[in-house]
Amino acid sequence: MRAEFESKAFSRGLQFPSQALRVGTDCSGLDAPVFALKALALPGGIRHMFSCEVCVRKQAFLRENNTTVVFYPDMLKRNHSLLADIDVYLYGFHCKPFSTLHTGSQGFREQAARPFVAVLATLRQKLPPLAVLENVWGIRRHLNRVHRALHSLKWYEVITVGIDPYEMGEPVRRRRCWFVLVRVDVARARAGDLDDHARALLPLGRRTEHAQPSERLLTNDCTYIQEFLRRRARPKQITAASRGGLRPAASRGVRQLWRSQCAPHPRTKLSQIVQGL
Repeated sequence: MRAEFESKAFSRGLQFPSQALRVGTDCSGLDAPVFALKALALPGGIRHMFSCEVCVRKQAFLRENNTTVVFYPDMLKRNHSLLADIDVYLYGFHCKPFSTLHTGSQGFREQAARPFVAVLATLRQKLPPLAVLENVWGIRRHLNRVHRALHSLKWYEVITVGIDPYEMGEPVRRRRCWFVLVRVDVARARAGDLDDHARALLPLGRRTEHAQPSERLLTNDCTYIQEFLRRRARPKQITAASRGGLRPAASRGVRQLWRSQCAPHPRTKLSQIVQGL
């Protein structure tokens, strides 16, 4: 895909940057965009400058896998002017206020939508040449509000596109709305011409054949799966905590209930690890 994209870009007078891209992410999750950029193997590579995530479990993952970056636990409580200079800013803002599955959604009036204000402050302070924002498809109901806020920065051309991973050959339907911001003083094109570049390049990722879910799972010979199997095979020490702290009489009652209701069902089908699980 990269070779196809690069060839098309070159034919339109565009090219990949030769220097390392400095990247910052907010509402980072597990920093999937950073892993994707590394997988592209750009000529100059990337330099991951900062991440920000409020979820404690995701914080542990980020700190384990990105030991050299500056980490912020809450973008609402930081000084945006002290952020490192970046070339690319990536932000997947909270989707619950805008999801059609969220009954009674109040959009930007909800507490969970507050980080968007911090994003605008980050963009004003750092003015990265490129920014990419992502949210659920339901945010279309608030497009006017989003566009007004982004254009109020007065520095960016804004491209809005809808992309579904299923269209790109992935085994999942999850259409998302993407806002691509290009700073006007470094843009190779403006307005309609910029839209033409986007229309020419975006279809290159589309695929008519789709991967199966099993193709996205780790196989049994993977190092991580082998380690999991080794841990699972170790004898477990039965303790009161592992029984849920039940008293002996209570635990006997649970075992009897299990034997009467569950034991008759065949278990042989699960005796072998299913390939890919």
